[in-house]
Formats: sequence, structure tokens, C-alpha cells
Amino acid sequence: MNEQLLEKIVNCPRLPSLPAAALEVLDLCRRDDVAISEIARTISRDPALTAKILKTVNSGYYSLNHRVSSVSHAMVLLGINTVKTLALGFTLVNNLRELSADFDPLVIWRRSLYAAVGARTVAQKMGGIDEEEAFLGGLLEDLGILALLQALGAPYVKLLKASGDGLGKLAQLEQEMLSLDHAEVGMALAEKWQLPPQLLEPIRYHESPDDYPGDAPSKMVTAVALGSLAAQPFMHAAGDAEAREEIDTYLRGAREWANMEEQVASELLQAVGEKAPTMIRHFDLPEGPNMDPQEIVAQAQEAMMELTLQTQIQAQAAMEQAEEFKVKATRDSLTGARNRGEFDKHLARAFEQSEADGRAFSLAIIDLDRFKLVNDTHGHQAGDQVLQHVADILQGAEEDGAIVARYGGEEFGVILEGKASKSALAFFEKLRSAIEQSPVELKSGTTIRVTASFGVSTHNETMRFKESAAMLAVADRALYGAKEAGRNTVRLLTSETGQPSGESAEEDAA
Repeated sequence: MNEQLLEKIVNCPRLPSLPAAALEVLDLCRRDDVAISEIARTISRDPALTAKILKTVNSGYYSLNHRVSSVSHAMVLLGINTVKTLALGFTLVNNLRELSADFDPLVIWRRSLYAAVGARTVAQKMGGIDEEEAFLGGLLEDLGILALLQALGAPYVKLLKASGDGLGKLAQLEQEMLSLDHAEVGMALAEKWQLPPQLLEPIRYHESPDDYPGDAPSKMVTAVALGSLAAQPFMHAAGDAEAREEIDTYLRGAREWANMEEQVASELLQAVGEKAPTMIRHFDLPEGPNMDPQEIVAQAQEAMMELTLQTQIQAQAAMEQAEEFKVKATRDSLTGARNRGEFDKHLARAFEQSEADGRAFSLAIIDLDRFKLVNDTHGHQAGDQVLQHVADILQGAEEDGAIVARYGGEEFGVILEGKASKSALAFFEKLRSAIEQSPVELKSGTTIRVTASFGVSTHNETMRFKESAAMLAVADRALYGAKEAGRNTVRLLTSETGQPSGESAEEDAA
């Protein structure tokens, strides 16, 4: 933040002080022991202000069943806060409506009044917030614009005009050009004028509630920020493309900040469009572009459909991305088989399950025979093709419940639950035979024969291992035995010490 510029703006001699009537009303409302009659007398000393308040209170905006004839009567029916809000609002707008000859401040007040109605409407829906304070927060959110306009003059007018009809890009342009924005200036001015503390945060964060300190914006900040977004579509002429963009922004804000469904947010937008013109007239402000609330709602409905579609597309993309990440995290990138980490996880689970229910399971470590010769003779791309080919054969066994993983290099691991030594040996012998009988046709056109050696261990009622690592070590020794026996064979060891010495699939079958 540009602290030096902020101090210059807030202390600008051309900037008026808070009107005396507003100061008096504020002072009275701060006192806990003040009587309604005393506040009413203070306001009633200004006949024009009294007339405006009574006219507004009796309008359709408040929907009272009885006609109000005095300020004190209005306070009884609507509460001190409502009348105080109107008194402050009318006083401020009246005294600050002609600050600049280069830019019409009534345009700013018109936007602020729509924002005030929006904030009050959102507060009613959210609950747990003083509706009148929300209204006042919305009305005063753009005080900083008026201060910047008065202090900087023509250069700031250019910036205002560059921000568009609704001033929607103003805060961004201010930060780029001035290293501060009107929200920061507005809070500093509110502090100087000693406005109620509960108004400071809504003024400061109405443009950027995501910057609010803490886990989430307060309800008051949320109501004023959403009210500000709800005002934006009404700053444009009917059919203006920018109005549609403003609706999209409002609907997103309603969902992100208030967890509000699009249909509810659309209904609130319609309510703002219906109520705000009444207040605009009572504050003697220009009505601006002719934007029918029904047209706004129609555009909001269209925006809702597009947002829903976008959400669905984003959700689908997120699911696909999550699945892609899962595959990358659990699968070998070359062969598509599970990776070593997945193998270890499934082995630990199978061992625990077998210990719990006594069900047998077996595992095999498989090594491609003379694989280095393939790489040396035909190249590493050929070696990759061989690995992929063998992995495809092994993964076909997953239809029978096997867990297949690339164990490392040219080795694969297979976990086979529910099968003990004889049935496991028969199963793995079929896989060995399938590899042997399925030559690999390389991309070069050469066909090569591939064989593999299998080392098997079984965890069952007669051969119980203390841990899965011991079972894995025995399978490794069995694989070494298969290699020593001439390769292209399946060998099982039935003890942790390797005794008896082992048996081949052929010997077991016999």
C-alpha cells in the first residue's frame, strides 16, 4: 500500500469533513442510554431530512401496514438502526454529491445505493447480521472513490473512465496505477470520521473479501461484498455484454463466499432490481441505464446453466486428472503393470489377511532369461518392447485374481491369493508356458523367443512365514534355483532355510 499517498488523500484540504448533523446522529446512537425521543428531536430539527426519511419509510420498500407520521413513530416501528441509517445516508449523499466538476459523483452514489440494497437483501437471506448496518456498509463502500476524485482530480477521472460504465475494474486499475485502491482509502476516511467500527471491515474488504484476515470473511463483509457484486449488472444498459459478465461474477461470489445456490442468488438479484429504484428516487439520484429486473433474472438463469455445465466439465476433468495421478502413482510407466510400491502394499495386505483367516496365498518373482542379450543385440527399444509384451501376458492373469507388478528391471512380481503350493505351481507353469510360446515380433520385423524363470513361495498351514519379507526372500532363492537349473522353469521352496532343496513344477506335478 502507498502509505504516503493514502495520508495525502485522507488529509486533503478540499475533502469536506463529516457533516455536523451526521456527527450528531452518530454520537447519539453510540450512547447506550439515549432515548428514542432525543434522536428523533435531533433529526427533526432538519425539516428536509425529516421529510425524506418519512417519505422513504412510507414507501413500498419497507412494506409497512400503517402510515408513519413522525420520526419517533418510525423508530418504534422499524427500530433505531433503520432511521439512523436513513439519516446518515441522506446527510452524506446530500453533502458529498457535488465534490467534483470533472466527474458526476451521483454515478458513484447510484452504484453505492444499489450495493446498499444488495447488501441488505443478502443480509436478510443469510441471517445473523444487522440488515441496516449492511445497508450502510454498502452505501459507504465507495467513500474512497469520492476522496480519490477530490484529492487527485483529472488523473483519477481518466482512471474512472477507463474502468468502464460499472467501475467494475476500478480497484484493479487503482492498484496498478496508484499502489492502493478506494477500499483502503475508504476505510482510512471512515476511521478519520469516526464512523462505527463495524463498518470499517465491510468498506475495506468489499472489493476483496478473499483478502480478509482469518479463515473466511465475516458475515457482514460477505453481505456487503455480495451486495456490491449484485449492483454491478444494473450499472449497464439492457443487453450489454458486460452486464452478463457481472452476473457471472456475482453468481460465483454467491457460491464461493456464502455457499449460496445459484437459484437463490438469482432471486436475490431480482429483489435488488425491484427494490433499488425506489431508494434511488428517494435519494434524488439518476436512475441510469434501463435494466429490467426480469431481464437480469433471465440472464442470470442463462448464466446459471452455463456455470452448471462448466462445473460438471471441471468436475469431470478433475476426476480424470485424479485418476491420471493415481495411475502415475501406482503404475509402471513403461509396462502399465503395478509398480514396486503397489506390489509391497498388496503383499503386506495379503500376508495380514492370511494371518487373520488362515487362507493360503503364494507369490512368484519372475525374471526374463538372458534379457541383457536382448538389449545388447537388438537395442534398448527392443528390450522395452519385450517387457511390455511379457507384462501384457502376466496381466492377463489378473482376471483370475492375481496381482501383477513390475518388480524392477526385467523382474516382475505376482501375488496369488487363495492358492497353495500345488495349485500355485500349476498356475505359474501356465504363465511360463504362455511366455515361451508367444514370441515377440519387434518393430524392426525380427521375431525373438522369450523365456522366463519363476521363483515361488507359499504361505499356508504347513509353511508359515514370520513376515512377508521372509516369504519374499525365499521366492528370491527359489528364482536363483530356477536359474541354476537351466532357466525357463518354475521352482518352489517350501521353507525359509530352503529345505527341502526345492521342486520344479514338473516334479510337483509328478
